[in-house]
Amino acid sequence: MNSRSIANIKARQILNGRGIPAVEAEVWTQGGVCGVASCPSGVSTSTFEAVDLRDGGTPFMGKGVLQAVQNIREVVSPPLMGMDVTDQQKIDQTLIQLDGTSNKSRLGGNAVTAISLAVAKAAASFQGIPLYQYIAGSKPTKLPGLILNMLSGSRTAGNELDFEDHLIVPFGFDSLPEALQAGVEVFHTLHRMLQERFGPIPQITALAPPLRMTSEALDYLLEAIRRAGYEGRISLGIDAAAGLFYDPKRRKYRLQQGDLTREEMILHYEILAKKYPILFLEDGLQEDDFEGFGELTRKLHGLVVGDDLFATNKERLLKGVEHHAANALLFKINQAGTLSEALETAVTAKNNGYAIVSSVRSGETEDSAQADLAVAVAAKFMKLGAPIRGEMITKYNRFLRIAEELGENTGYRGKEF
Repeated sequence: MNSRSIANIKARQILNGRGIPAVEAEVWTQGGVCGVASCPSGVSTSTFEAVDLRDGGTPFMGKGVLQAVQNIREVVSPPLMGMDVTDQQKIDQTLIQLDGTSNKSRLGGNAVTAISLAVAKAAASFQGIPLYQYIAGSKPTKLPGLILNMLSGSRTAGNELDFEDHLIVPFGFDSLPEALQAGVEVFHTLHRMLQERFGPIPQITALAPPLRMTSEALDYLLEAIRRAGYEGRISLGIDAAAGLFYDPKRRKYRLQQGDLTREEMILHYEILAKKYPILFLEDGLQEDDFEGFGELTRKLHGLVVGDDLFATNKERLLKGVEHHAANALLFKINQAGTLSEALETAVTAKNNGYAIVSSVRSGETEDSAQADLAVAVAAKFMKLGAPIRGEMITKYNRFLRIAEELGENTGYRGKEF
């Protein structure tokens, strides 16, 4: 064995930012280098993404991950012993073969993601370089634009807003730190405005005020941007999460204004885009409507993003290419399972002219690796929760450190828009 050889693998059950169990893995090399990674989880999920393996039963409301942890210890660990930690492709292929399912349901996508990412972290540490540089193969020159969630809605927030996330997109700035400062100031301005009207406001991955109409939420965002002094430099975004309000039996979308057909839903977005500076629309239609996404992409001029539509899955993305469905891929490593599969999907997106929008999940851990991944895949944007909770702050702070490491001449991709 050499110093790059995997010598030990540990796994444990930890908690994510929602107080729900998550899988954490440690990969140790013969030379004493360690990589630690954990897997986030989502509330709004695609049918086509790698599945979290949950224990069921009564402990942790059935959401424990002890079986996934045991799978790492008993099924994954033995075959990986002695493997070269820098051979990511071979290790990930071994994980795929050990699982043997199309959606990582045997080992658990949460187990596979934690191990795959821990391997990459150990390899980066072995080479003495940051994770983003190890994955990219060279030193990046630009940082992604930021997309910050401000207002939560739909089922995930418990209010009456139709859409899941109402976001801001700081684009008119020369650097990521400047864009982040503006985003933070807008958030606190918005928070004060809402408290003045409603009193204390629940916080999910953003603020969850008792609003009802999309227009009201967007009006609040525009006013907060104006009061913070950034009018004309910050645009808006929407993650509709249409699957949450789509009725497959009636093939209609159930909104506050009534039930809409696909065509009426697209017209609804067109009207919103004419009234508001919407740069970003994610999951505007249900996850299997490639044809509808093609029509939506033709009608709108901003980023039309596929999340549940693509699930960071190469084959799903290629189907989207055939239908000209969306023009951006939402990139989430745990949807794919392994780092290699996620990176292959990102390359496929670039080769077909799709922008990459990296994203956190609502059930994040304190692992900051997703900031490194966004930089490594040259994502145009990174979508994050509001700058209020520890598991989100770790990503924002990681970006600030990366910006410092790359230096003053580092570009900000948000400015390209």
